[in-house]
Amino acid sequence: MAGLFSSPVCIACHTAHEVRPVHRVFSVLLTNLFFCLHVAQIFDGVVVGKDRRLLWGSNSLIPQPQDIVDLYRNSLWFFGLGVQAEV
Repeated sequence: MAGLFSSPVCIACHTAHEVRPVHRVFSVLLTNLFFCLHVAQIFDGVVVGKDRRLLWGSNSLIPQPQDIVDLYRNSLWFFGLGVQAEV
């Protein structure tokens, strides 16, 4: 029975089990670091640099009023209640 627990498979599983918490902590720290850097970059651009295009403009990821109109018109077309939008 002692040979069963000293096999390379069991040793590898035991080592992976010990490394798992270190991997999780490192992943959490790295994710939080990148999130904080992202928020700092947006803060620097919008508040310090006065660049409003990050939040409100044609390249912004925040939905604009025209996006809502387009969604409504595409929904009408999808359900057969409106005409197809021109590209």
